[in-house]
Amino acid sequence: MSSTKSYRRLICHIISSKKEISKALLLKEYAQTLKYIRNRIKEAQAKSILSVNKELLKLYWYIGELKL
Repeated sequence: MSSTKSYRRLICHIISSKKEISKALLLKEYAQTLKYIRNRIKEAQAKSILSVNKELLKLYWYIGELKL
């Protein structure tokens, strides 16, 4: 009986450990995904700023070329 109980405890411990490992891996993957999303947002913001600046320069150039 004692060996059966210890065997069951061992199995429960292994299952519990696997769940904890799975949870840790999911959290790590989630953190990596959030980091990736943040980086993509920053890249998009930088590109949009450059695009706006480019269009403003074109506008100012056009206004400067006008014969007022």
